[in-house]
Amino acid sequence: MRNRCLWILLLTAADIIATAYGIKLGIMQEANPLLAYGMHNHPILTGMCIMALVAGALVIMYRCGEKVKWLPGVTAAILAIKVLVVVYEIYGYAIMI
Repeated sequence: MRNRCLWILLLTAADIIATAYGIKLGIMQEANPLLAYGMHNHPILTGMCIMALVAGALVIMYRCGEKVKWLPGVTAAILAIKVLVVVYEIYGYAIMI
């Protein structure tokens, strides 16, 4: 579970960087209106806030991991989704170039 949480955090950082770069190039849009505002006007601060929130959630999930039997499955699903999102973004850049 620990490794999954670390990979989720790493992939979250990659997602934030890819999204900010895509928005800057004009080839990507953020669907969430609050994040769109933040990514357009304050991308570094927005990225730091996202990382802090995700890290906090992962710490809570890690500490509760042994008590909640379904939590390891949820972290595996989150990890799979994060991998797909980052691969999708990289694929999108490859098509645009």
